[in-house]
Amino acid sequence: MTAPRYFPRRYEVLFHAGLVFYLVVLQWDILRDLSVKYKDFLPLRGSVDLTDTQWKDFRAGLGPLTIAMVIFVAISQCFRRFLGRGAHTGFYLLSGVGFVAYVHGAYAVFPLSLAVMFYSLAHLCKRFAYGRSVIWMTAIAVLYISDSNGGWYKANLPFFDDFFKANQGLYRWHVGFNLTMLKILSFSLDLNEFYKKTPVNPHSPCAECSKGDTPCYSLRVNTPRQEAEYGVVMYLAYVFYVPLYIAGPTTTFNAFASHVEVPQRSLGLRYILMYTWRWVVVFLMLEVGLNHVYVWALLKSQLVRRVLSPMEFAVLGFWLLNALWLKFAVIWRFFRLAALSDGVEVLENLSRCVNDNYTIAGFWRNWHRSFNKWLVRYMYIPLGGSKTQTWNVFPIFLFVAFWHDLELHLLKWGLLMAVFIIPETLLTSRFASPSMSWLRSKPYYRYLKAIAGTFNITILMTANLIGFGSLHTAGDLTSYSSISWVVFFGFIEFFSATSIMIEVREYEAEQEERLKVS
Repeated sequence: MTAPRYFPRRYEVLFHAGLVFYLVVLQWDILRDLSVKYKDFLPLRGSVDLTDTQWKDFRAGLGPLTIAMVIFVAISQCFRRFLGRGAHTGFYLLSGVGFVAYVHGAYAVFPLSLAVMFYSLAHLCKRFAYGRSVIWMTAIAVLYISDSNGGWYKANLPFFDDFFKANQGLYRWHVGFNLTMLKILSFSLDLNEFYKKTPVNPHSPCAECSKGDTPCYSLRVNTPRQEAEYGVVMYLAYVFYVPLYIAGPTTTFNAFASHVEVPQRSLGLRYILMYTWRWVVVFLMLEVGLNHVYVWALLKSQLVRRVLSPMEFAVLGFWLLNALWLKFAVIWRFFRLAALSDGVEVLENLSRCVNDNYTIAGFWRNWHRSFNKWLVRYMYIPLGGSKTQTWNVFPIFLFVAFWHDLELHLLKWGLLMAVFIIPETLLTSRFASPSMSWLRSKPYYRYLKAIAGTFNITILMTANLIGFGSLHTAGDLTSYSSISWVVFFGFIEFFSATSIMIEVREYEAEQEERLKVS
């Protein structure tokens, strides 16, 4: 039963939507004026903002990457259909090792050697009582050593130093090794689970599994494989699987091995074609945006930042997060599209728009969804799950910060996220309890939720700009004088946006109920 409202829902939604649209147009005008005003002071190439190195490199390599993925998928499907599972797994292994050698050059010996080392360690620890702890500590130590030494690109390597310096490849191996380490850990922990015969998160029956055609993704993740599949060929094929090697999304070993045996069929050709079209639309949105506003260049310019007003700085921060969302949506969906075309289902990162989240927990569930599910399976549940939620968020978010990079501002980000998610979780649980049903039935309850969501969005923006944007402390925002107008307009925009999100969530819940009934 929905709570009564002071006036019809559709008029309220239209009011909030109109207000948000008006404020977004004002922000775009501010951003456009700044881009025109300071264009001559920015390090631009032509009329497009390519200040973000990750986007510049991906954009430059998009053509060759597309050709490589099309060829890979075509050959892979031939192996799958005509040569059998063993040959298909062998193709994954050889293509993966070859791809790693091509992109890393001589330095490919490092990720390959570390992968073999961890394979041996995983099998040594598979029956050991503290095997999981040994694997975790070794993984953290390797990530720290490889990153702090810069992948040994500047080191003088004995005997072969000239050869390594002359063959550095296209992409430094340690930059993306954190993603490779997730796969290494997944294999090691899935192997440990297989021998302990204790599933981490037993799968509950679902509608997709009941159809009997192919297992759902959750069943693939939580069902151990046959003992023979935990061998070196399947392991290396998984770790260096070409479509998911550079950027992800990530998946678990159990799920990957299941897809090698039975490819995904739930997301068919129609879905893949529509997904391709959606990818093109997001790519064009980012390209058009970067040709008209220079959000990355403006925020990275110390000269410009010194003369920005509080309102201009807040607008830049907001649109920086939108640019990051578009960038990661293009990159992650490109590689997910290649994997889906090959019959390997992986979870969709950024499953909601960056502007369609009003809770901290919900934001992280949707932002890096595949990594979030990985953390739930291999950290959250083993640490006690919901029973110990008030403290296990600290090691989880600190690991996430450490996993991204060894930077102090990321550790600050991790602590901020852990500190703020605890009261949100406690309050959410409290207000969802039966004793608070009287409040949930009040017409003003949804406005209280919108106010809480407004504060959450402000916290998320500030913390994410500290962690992944251009702020190093929250003082970069509060050091300006006269920020009252920023707070005022920010509150109005976030409150209206949260009100719309609440309506959307209620509509989604109603649709789910109808599907269950039907």
